[in-house]
Amino acid sequence: MKSNNIFLLLVLFIGIYHYIICNPLEKNIFRYTFYNDRRPKIECKNDDSFRCYGMPSGHTETAAVISLLLWSKKYISIYLAITIIFLTMLQRLLSKMHSPQQVIVGLIIGTIYSAIYIKLNNPLYILLFICLLTLFYIIVLIKIIDNKIIEYPEWIDKNLSSVLYKKRNVYYSVKILTIIHYLYYKELYLFYDWKMLENDLDILIRKIKETNIKFDGVVGIKSGGAILSNYIAKKLNIKYYYIKVSDKEYNCKKNNFSFINDYKKNIFNEKKEYEVCEEISEDLSNKNIILIDELIKTGNTINKSINYLLNEKNVNFVLPVTLILDNNNLNINNLLYINDKNKYIIFPWGYDN
Repeated sequence: MKSNNIFLLLVLFIGIYHYIICNPLEKNIFRYTFYNDRRPKIECKNDDSFRCYGMPSGHTETAAVISLLLWSKKYISIYLAITIIFLTMLQRLLSKMHSPQQVIVGLIIGTIYSAIYIKLNNPLYILLFICLLTLFYIIVLIKIIDNKIIEYPEWIDKNLSSVLYKKRNVYYSVKILTIIHYLYYKELYLFYDWKMLENDLDILIRKIKETNIKFDGVVGIKSGGAILSNYIAKKLNIKYYYIKVSDKEYNCKKNNFSFINDYKKNIFNEKKEYEVCEEISEDLSNKNIILIDELIKTGNTINKSINYLLNEKNVNFVLPVTLILDNNNLNINNLLYINDKNKYIIFPWGYDN
């Protein structure tokens, strides 16, 4: 009886693993390696976000794994196992959540996994296989992403090459932790490529133009905002400037593992004090300035930058803009942003964001 309970718990664990961890990794590998095979539902026709990734079907894969494992120990008959798998596939097809190709691939992959688990026939071996499989998929994803951030668009300021190099060439452990972080927070999307970035920046520029304000320059907050400021400046034919704002704790010298400390502070809502580490030397008095950062979460960085521009550089007007707003409760005047739903964890210039 005890061994039966252990087996059922193991099957439950395997099913949860495939649905929550394994399948999202597979979907991202298919998405960035082969093609973006979207779900057939109408709202996914022009939606390139993760919620519309369909290959392979996670429901079919998980149903195949669980059903065949239960059949292998005679908990259910082969006919019931096939019926469960068939009904799962039919439900996904009729609800237009998956295409025939997506459920077939999900069935094939799920059958292969179940055969491996049955062959291993030992909880410890199965757990070891799951750990190695997860690590393998993470390494494959890192390789795919690294290949996509090798080349940068021509509009990027060559003076930022050292910053880009640093963001791309972080410790491998940081890359692995980044993927694990993505798996933990399901509202995040993994990779924000250059095409998606430029499309969103064009939307942001249209919003800026709709203000009917003549801007004299754009200030980018290093390092992500500095990169984005190059594109906006080129499109609006204005000058760009950089500033760097950092937690005083780092004394303007962050390292590759500083994000771990930042992560801890965010979890426990620890107070941060910010300082401007790199200032603008040029006179910006009475100018209208666009201020950009790639993502706003706490508002500390953007507010520090706004105060610096208004009180120390004596600008006339500051328009804060961002691609991603990660906190709808912030009270930032005149803020323009693209979205507060698609929150990407890896930007196209690299890791350490």
